[in-house]
Amino acid sequence: MEEKIVGIRLIMIMLGMLLTGTGNTILMKIQNLTEGAHEPTDRKNPQYWQHPFLQCAIMFFGELLCLGAYGIKLLSEKKKVGTKGYIEIETS
Repeated sequence: MEEKIVGIRLIMIMLGMLLTGTGNTILMKIQNLTEGAHEPTDRKNPQYWQHPFLQCAIMFFGELLCLGAYGIKLLSEKKKVGTKGYIEIETS
């Protein structure tokens, strides 16, 4: 039987997702607006930071961290249930 997430725990999960998603959007915008090196002769036309492959790699690494957290959660639940990985139900 699956346990439902309710109350304060649900609100904390939702708030965490909202804050991390907002932070991700703001940080990516800041990265895109970051000025790179200036040419010594032309300081009026800065070169902006443009490395979408690096941004993608950073975001993918964050997703891998979520996968790791999910794996740890599964392992902790497996230890609670026992080494078999399932709950035996007695039948009469």
